[in-house]
Amino acid sequence: MQTMRVEISHLLPNPHNPRARFSEAGIRELAGSIERYGLLSPLVVRRVGQDAFELIAGERRLRALKLLGRTSADCVVLDGGDLQCRLVALIENLEREDLHYLEEAGAYRQILIEHGLTQEELARRLGRSPSAIANRLRLLKLSPEVLELLSQSQNLTERHARALLRLSDPLRQFEAAEQAEREHMSVRRLEALVEQTLKSPPPRHNVTRLFRDSRMFVNAVIKTVRELNELGIRASSRVERLPDRIEITVTLPENPRKF
Repeated sequence: MQTMRVEISHLLPNPHNPRARFSEAGIRELAGSIERYGLLSPLVVRRVGQDAFELIAGERRLRALKLLGRTSADCVVLDGGDLQCRLVALIENLEREDLHYLEEAGAYRQILIEHGLTQEELARRLGRSPSAIANRLRLLKLSPEVLELLSQSQNLTERHARALLRLSDPLRQFEAAEQAEREHMSVRRLEALVEQTLKSPPPRHNVTRLFRDSRMFVNAVIKTVRELNELGIRASSRVERLPDRIEITVTLPENPRKF
């Protein structure tokens, strides 16, 4: 491991960055801090070519430096393999700024799948309890529509998401989540709504009602295909909008292999 000055134009983005969303206001605030006090913590990178480096940790700092018009940055160059770099990136995000709980869960899942770790091994490497890892991963059992709503919400927390797990029916999940978001429900109110829902008779699914917004389902399919590609499985989708229907074709390899 060494520290060196690297041209920003030689830095490549981290394709496995667990953080998918960045606050523009937060980047501007960080840029102001760097302008006043300098870059207190160097970026973490690894060499991928003679003059090319892949960013491992420090995406927010890099964006702030670009905003300031800087052309180079101090970097710590790691010698680790893929797994070590993935773990460093995840730990960096967990420690420096609150990572969205679903982004964290998604990062756990990707590392487990791509590197064949057990939940216990991952917990040990991250310094977390196995139950904490398991609880985050359970959230990914919610329907894709609910996960999308939660990821965009400014009101619904991880505790709200855990309350929704009690509902096994995807439509009931989404309706409860949508109502909680619309009414800015507390966790206690949502838990009461879930309890009431569980006591009511199972709904008779009406196809027209279920597909009241087809965009939600089209986006869910496209997002799933994108996630498969991120995991190394070559998948593709084609959406064709016809006068009376929407046709979605998903193509997967018969024997999925990473590429």
